[in-house]
Amino acid sequence: MAHVMDGPRTAFPLRPCLVLCGLMVSAPFLLPYHYFPFPTFYTEWSAFVIGLAALGVMGLAPSRHAVPVPAMSPGLFALTAVLVVQVALGQVAYPLRSALGALYSIWAALIVMLGAWLRSEMGENTVSHSLQWWLAIAGALVAASGFFQIYHTPLPAGMTLVSPPNTAMFGVIGQQNNFANYLGAALLSVAFLYSRKALGASPALLMALLMSTGMALSGSRSSWAYMLVNVAVVPLLYRTGSPEEAKRIFRFVLFALMVFVLVQFMNLHTDVFTGPEGKASSSGQRLMLEKNLEISGTGRGQLFLYAWLIFLSHPVLGAGFGEYAWRAFELAMDLPGFVPAGIDRHSHNLFLQLLAETGIVGLLCVAVPLASWFYRMGWRPLTPARCWALGVLAIIGLHSMLEFPLWHADFLGVFALLFGFVSPAFAAIDLNRVRRGFFLIVLVSGGLTARGVWSDYREFEEWYLKLEAKGKRGDPFDGRDFETLLAFQEKGSFFAPYFERLLTEATELDERDLDDKLALNTQVMRLYPVPSVVHRQIVLLALAGRGGDAARTLRGAVRVYPEFTRYWLPKLDDLAREQPARFAGLLASARAQLAGSKPDAEFAPLPGKR
Repeated sequence: MAHVMDGPRTAFPLRPCLVLCGLMVSAPFLLPYHYFPFPTFYTEWSAFVIGLAALGVMGLAPSRHAVPVPAMSPGLFALTAVLVVQVALGQVAYPLRSALGALYSIWAALIVMLGAWLRSEMGENTVSHSLQWWLAIAGALVAASGFFQIYHTPLPAGMTLVSPPNTAMFGVIGQQNNFANYLGAALLSVAFLYSRKALGASPALLMALLMSTGMALSGSRSSWAYMLVNVAVVPLLYRTGSPEEAKRIFRFVLFALMVFVLVQFMNLHTDVFTGPEGKASSSGQRLMLEKNLEISGTGRGQLFLYAWLIFLSHPVLGAGFGEYAWRAFELAMDLPGFVPAGIDRHSHNLFLQLLAETGIVGLLCVAVPLASWFYRMGWRPLTPARCWALGVLAIIGLHSMLEFPLWHADFLGVFALLFGFVSPAFAAIDLNRVRRGFFLIVLVSGGLTARGVWSDYREFEEWYLKLEAKGKRGDPFDGRDFETLLAFQEKGSFFAPYFERLLTEATELDERDLDDKLALNTQVMRLYPVPSVVHRQIVLLALAGRGGDAARTLRGAVRVYPEFTRYWLPKLDDLAREQPARFAGLLASARAQLAGSKPDAEFAPLPGKR
């Protein structure tokens, strides 16, 4: 219901809300600290909290119109219900992991509503122009940070990154594919600022130079697709009746594309972009590698296959949220023929992941609203503001077909906000006092949850860093090191599932309390079957007299982690000498299988890495 005072006073609460949205799409990507135990924690936590603050302003601000509800919002609420049903049916090993998924789903649904509300209250141009500036400036800073990283320029205090095992440019974002994706969205924002003369030629071209170079040296093959999206907005702008803007964007994108190609040529034939760690493999070089020219039979293609097979086994509600890695490992044990090495916690495709973990019901929660949006979008009366938003959505959407950016709150926030911005209303809610009160209660609950997660993580991080420092000094670990971890677990920490993963590392491989040890390790296998957990499972199964299960798990280990298993052979050899009846056959089988295995890259089984 509109109020008399809405007219002159609405602008004030809207401005801080728009500023908070700008911070949500920029500030988390500029955080320079990415380290274990979870390298993306601070980035995601900050995006989540800033989004909650923006939603709080929406809940308190008087509105000229009822709050529009795009179809995706009830779809995401329905997806939350699917996760709850999975927990109730006992499909998941760790309900806390499902709780995190539900929390993100609810948050994203509300952010979609926030984007639609801002558009209805402030207009397309005001919102899009502001967000373009935030993305453009943040993108330029992110791109510049990449040069500091590859040339090993001394970093400011407090800047800590987990370096991937290559020479790619990744800047403060800390992961090369996410780095390229964000730069692709930022480049498009600069193009639109330049097209309407909000940004002069010199700064626009300088920013394009930085971003195009960063995309080229990131080594992300998807950078080529992001460039094509930048080109594709030109004909869309012609359809909107904005030929002058289309011409300016075309010239800008042509310059960016030339820089993108030229940098890769120079990187191939000169040492201009060679840092202390060596020369980066450019996007084009990685794209043309023979093993990357096909999907089937490759690591990512195998992940797609695992997801499809998991769906066929659990077609209605899926295997359970977070269960993909364990189910994929189970499949690797029994699949006939050659199986490419490597596994991950995600299939690297949004729709296949939904099918695998939530079944056809979960997929429909997203697919039906998406189809409704596509049908009701109104493609003919496109405006430049919508063209820009659609371009950014296309860039993040393409990334979601090959990785999992929407499983991270920072990218999820950007996508949800812009999706709501371009979505027609499925329904509308008049925020009376009761509804505002309920809405604010939900937000306060989210804020308290975020506070609890922060406290839990800081305790966990402090313990982890102390243990890591102890290991670097060469000091032996003892039981007291894990007493603190047990105390964290007993008080109900949000990270309790990961505590179990670490506690298994302290497990002695003997027959004392064997049933309890095997039960714990079997549970942790469903969290994420990393090499150390898999190898421990083989030993515990053999000690328990379950030789057939041990041999089957060994087969999976050789297929998924051939190099890690090869390094583990000396330990298995020691066990075979001590207890030949239980381990000699496993040792012989491992040697025979490894002799016939093909060397291949394995996906890093560390949290936060791809």
